[in-house]
Amino acid sequence: MLDILLPILTVSVIFFAAHRFCGIKLFPRSIAQYIKSRPSAVISGAVSLLYFCIMALTLLGPIGPGQAAQPRLVPLQTIVAMTKDIVKNGFLDLDALSNWDGSLLNCVYVISHSARNLVANVVLFVPIGLLLAWHVKRIKLTCAAIISVAIPIAVELWQLLLCRGRTCDVDDVILNFIGIFFGFAVVIIYRNRRKNGKRNNRRNKQIHSKEA
Repeated sequence: MLDILLPILTVSVIFFAAHRFCGIKLFPRSIAQYIKSRPSAVISGAVSLLYFCIMALTLLGPIGPGQAAQPRLVPLQTIVAMTKDIVKNGFLDLDALSNWDGSLLNCVYVISHSARNLVANVVLFVPIGLLLAWHVKRIKLTCAAIISVAIPIAVELWQLLLCRGRTCDVDDVILNFIGIFFGFAVVIIYRNRRKNGKRNNRRNKQIHSKEA
């Protein structure tokens, strides 16, 4: 039970610290007033909390009573091995595909283990960058890069020191970094383009007003 509650408690503490010390508005003082004034922010905050709790249970909890393998500390070793496996055997698992019953719940297992591992380690972490960048009004790419590295390192250290049956892999840090930083980049680029668009509109209005 403690193995399940500890990740959730950790995420809750992180969210409180983010609100208290970093100004991320996820836990407003007046909840009723805040819901009426900014319902979209409340929904995004709830979605963020739900997502991070699910990720905490997925990444920070034990997966079995067995002992974990030795840490894999050689960069790109796992990525290269899985990429070669995908090139050799294909993106799909043909045996699983032939036995697939058409269920959407089992469709993910049609993808080969190597492809599933590579894609999941990137895609599942994209929302972290999206949600964090969305809640922080001003953030630079350099700061986003630091956060994108720090989160996977913290996860791998947690798995190495506190989780039963998990294996610490430096390639997971690389793949997770790509996913988180991509999420940050999407929001930052969107905001910059929106800001430039507004600036150009104001400039055009000023030009037209002078011509008139």
